[in-house]
Amino acid sequence: MKTHRFIIYFSGCNELSSELANAVYEAGCDDGSLSLSEFRFRVCFDREAESFADAVFSAFRDLKKVPRLQVTEIEAESEEDMHDVGLMNRMLKIQQEASAV
Repeated sequence: MKTHRFIIYFSGCNELSSELANAVYEAGCDDGSLSLSEFRFRVCFDREAESFADAVFSAFRDLKKVPRLQVTEIEAESEEDMHDVGLMNRMLKIQQEASAV
């Protein structure tokens, strides 16, 4: 297995609180670091998985366990993962547009 580094941005909360940190940790994101960057909430992950896509999708599933959180964007740290991230972000946009209807 390989460790994959990426960032998942999300909305649905008003402040960076210990309650939010605990909820994210308890959802299975103990390999991520919760922070606020440029007024955007995010979790920076170092997740072990067979592939980059597996790592991101498992983190996405974990974050979906936290009430009210809405994943808004995924960012890769390595150039080789940029193509996958582009596809994932397009899928997120489609999902957000469908939810708004």
